[in-house]
Amino acid sequence: MRRHIFLLETMNLDTFLAHAVKLEYEATVIYAKSAVVTAEENQDAAAFFREMAGYANMHLGDVMARAGYKDVSELPQLAYQWGNHSAPETMSPIPTSGDIIDLDSAMARALDAERRAVVFYEEAAQSSLDSKVRALALEFATEERDHVLALERFMGLRPY
Repeated sequence: MRRHIFLLETMNLDTFLAHAVKLEYEATVIYAKSAVVTAEENQDAAAFFREMAGYANMHLGDVMARAGYKDVSELPQLAYQWGNHSAPETMSPIPTSGDIIDLDSAMARALDAERRAVVFYEEAAQSSLDSKVRALALEFATEERDHVLALERFMGLRPY
């Protein structure tokens, strides 16, 4: 699935970092909302989501520092274009409303979002003509793969 090839080939470092800021911000929002939604149903899941929100927030801070942003509100709206106008972290078929309503939808949405982030970063690493973008994309893809593994392990899909 290579929807972003043209965009990624021509993406400079500033544009790549703007995409990464948006992606990490969306991840922080998804995990924070998931923690709130699941808190009553499953304390372990809520704690897991809070931990993942912390990692996403840490990555967000790192990417913002690299991009020179002090606040997410500084991100120019036209600085990122996903092809379908939706960041990898927010594209999810679960549920159709896109809302997180319970533990199952929270886990499925988070796993789907992390897998899409891996694809985005891997495509950037393979397609970009900018060596700095390729290097950062490889680094970020590794982090996102770690998030996928953490989710799969928490869900019991992979052994520890």
